[in-house]
Amino acid sequence: MAGCHTVHACHGNASLFRHLLVVVDGRPESFRAVLVGMRLAWCLGARVTILFIVLKRPVPGAPAPGASRIGVGNARTLFQRARRVAKALGVEHAFRFAFGSDESVLIAATVDSQACDLVIVRSGSRLEDEPRLRRPLAADLLLCR
Repeated sequence: MAGCHTVHACHGNASLFRHLLVVVDGRPESFRAVLVGMRLAWCLGARVTILFIVLKRPVPGAPAPGASRIGVGNARTLFQRARRVAKALGVEHAFRFAFGSDESVLIAATVDSQACDLVIVRSGSRLEDEPRLRRPLAADLLLCR
């Protein structure tokens, strides 16, 4: 924490990353990516957008019918938790939903429309193995455990 505090105290406008995109999918362990993103944003003086992806197609292990409704409910709970963390750290933040059938397209569109320069995804998520996320994404990709 001391290292982050020192960086935060003098980050100015020279930060390498100014807008972080944290991608979550509703599984409880994906909140770890939110915590990593918020802490990193605090250290860098960056802002954070949390992107909650709700897939239109069934995913192995996901609830079948009504998955969008369940996903939105899960997202609201996650957004409330993330808002408390962001406010406690003083991090500028925003929350967005993405609905579709291709995660990589949804992420790339959000990176472009929101001008994000770092994407944070929880290691072990199905997004980690998506080769299209590596490039030609207009942002760097960070996997967190």
